[in-house]
Amino acid sequence: MDGSHEQKKAAWPVAVGIALFVLIVYSNTLHVPFLFDDYPNIVNRPGLHIGRLTVENIIGACARAGRHGRVSIYRPVSNLTFALNYCLGGLNVTGYHLANIVFHIITALFLFKTILLFLGAAGQKLSPNDRLLVAGVATLLWAIHPMQIQAVTYIVQRMALLAAMFYIIGLWACARAFTEPDSRGTGGVKFLAAGIVSFFLAVGSKENAVLLPAGVLLAQSAFFSADSFGRSRRTVLACTLFMAIAGVLFAIHCTAGHLLDGYACRPFDLKERLLTEPRVLFFYVYQLFLPLPENFSIDHSFAVSTSLFAPATTIFAIAGLLATAVFAFMLRKRYPFVCFPWLFFLLSHVVESTILPLEIMFEHRNYLPSMFMFLPFAVGIRWLLDRYRRKATVLWGCVAAAVCFIFMFVGMCTYVRNYDWRSAKTLWESAISRAPDLARPFHNLAWYYERKGDTKRAIGLYRVALEKRVHDKRLKKGLTLESLANIYYRQGQYDKAKAALERAIRLVEADGGRDPGGARMLRAYRFRLAMIIAKKDPNQALGIIRDLVSDDKTNPAMARRLYTLGGDLLLGLGKPGRALDFFRHALDAGPGKRLPMLNIGAAFGSLGNTGRGLWFLAQLAHEMPGYAPVYLYMAENRIMAGSPGQAKTFMETFVRNVSLSGLSNLLNEAVSGTGGLPPLARPDATTGLLKSVLQQSCCPS
Repeated sequence: MDGSHEQKKAAWPVAVGIALFVLIVYSNTLHVPFLFDDYPNIVNRPGLHIGRLTVENIIGACARAGRHGRVSIYRPVSNLTFALNYCLGGLNVTGYHLANIVFHIITALFLFKTILLFLGAAGQKLSPNDRLLVAGVATLLWAIHPMQIQAVTYIVQRMALLAAMFYIIGLWACARAFTEPDSRGTGGVKFLAAGIVSFFLAVGSKENAVLLPAGVLLAQSAFFSADSFGRSRRTVLACTLFMAIAGVLFAIHCTAGHLLDGYACRPFDLKERLLTEPRVLFFYVYQLFLPLPENFSIDHSFAVSTSLFAPATTIFAIAGLLATAVFAFMLRKRYPFVCFPWLFFLLSHVVESTILPLEIMFEHRNYLPSMFMFLPFAVGIRWLLDRYRRKATVLWGCVAAAVCFIFMFVGMCTYVRNYDWRSAKTLWESAISRAPDLARPFHNLAWYYERKGDTKRAIGLYRVALEKRVHDKRLKKGLTLESLANIYYRQGQYDKAKAALERAIRLVEADGGRDPGGARMLRAYRFRLAMIIAKKDPNQALGIIRDLVSDDKTNPAMARRLYTLGGDLLLGLGKPGRALDFFRHALDAGPGKRLPMLNIGAAFGSLGNTGRGLWFLAQLAHEMPGYAPVYLYMAENRIMAGSPGQAKTFMETFVRNVSLSGLSNLLNEAVSGTGGLPPLARPDATTGLLKSVLQQSCCPS
């Protein structure tokens, strides 16, 4: 730790105590599953699923497809840590949680070091023990506070965690540069270099760390005198300016051309967001100082301010924010331990709580801004203990006991709140209890039950979600309707599925499909609609498919699915020749050749060219020997070719590669031509052979 040798020696027990306390309050999170945004950002990101560290894998982990399919580097530091987690333990969540907890402890320890440095630089007459007390209390309250759960327990928010970790390391390094010029008078070049490296690592974790240079200047103006720069002042300012310019350029690169586009699908505009955020910031403060578990949720129902007086608290929040910011800045030198935390809180919220079209509020946005918020409380505790140490021993004991109680209470609140995260069910049930008027908790709880197979409960919750308020004008109700359509489709209720999907399409069309996201959803919904209509009117479905494949904005993956579906429909209509043309287009359209090759093989068999069909099926079996459906179609191919012995061999291979529980569903899909499988040309003969093979395997002679 920083400071004298004696202070460093005394600081270690405090640091170890902080780390142990953090481990205790997060000990019940090691088996929390992947939740919500973990799926698109980790579970369903093949680029992160690496088996070994190679240059190609590292680059792939740091990149993702953006708008218009353009691949770009995206938060490379955070994504690289996810890739390392996968490389070491796959999708075992324990490793991800252990990493998050370790990063959180490192962040807390550097916060502890930074506060110690500020206490020593501010000119306050504090003994080394008093500094340890203040820094320890302020750091521990921050580290065990339930506000930090979304950054620590919620795996994907490691992005916010790492950004804050490197931010505080950079702030500490720059502060050391202010106070420890080297023998040449260059102002601690090694610390400035560490600060610059930390800055780039922070911004590479999440873009909100771009304000580190402003944080450095704010800390300098509050805690350090002009003399502390010494002869290094120009060096420090030059490095800070360099970081600021680099950060601005990086931010422009990340948002160029579409900074405010997101408002197209938000239920609020830029003016309403700017009016609302001051109220949100004061609500965050309320959460910080009243950390009851029921005050925290993954989703909050927060009324949007439509004018300065609607609601009436808007004008008071804005006035309060401006007044406190002005007074804090004016008094930052006189009362640095009160003014700096508030100014730092406001500064750190500038990126995510002003003009960007993000959701109104999320608790993880406070991970960095709240770092110093307990410093005034810690200074007050030190003052009370110092006052009563000699004059009133009983009162001193009461203050000390109260502090211990606060630690236990805050830690218990975090431990209890973490139980809400133990499953998707408990997380979204807790969100419903705290925000019963929002659609998202009901939608996601319905999705949980749908995955569990409880479709009756899922349908009920989806219907409730349709009547609730959304955080997105179009997409979320569209997703809910799509989910309902999928359930109805699987249940064979095609009219209900069609009605739900047509309603989703009308929602997107009402918005005009102005943004690329809406246009993509419109094409996806029409594809699903074609699947549903195909059950009753294949020719109408083929018309939809032809319209979509002729749209030059249809991406290759979607085109492949469209051609495959069209080919399946033509096979079902007894037109294998035309179906073969569709399958060839599917094979040429883009990635994912598995299904087109299967369907091409089936189409050649239907045309009577069983030898050619078997060749395609054999190629697929060679590439994917564990893919069970291919052996079913190879067996059918041999039936049509008049080779019963070979047909039986392929059917036995099919049975070995599929579980008994999944066999019935797979066979039904093959007979009906659903689930992406082509319809069997000889369903009776094929199912008859399957029954014979199953009987022989159960009752061998």
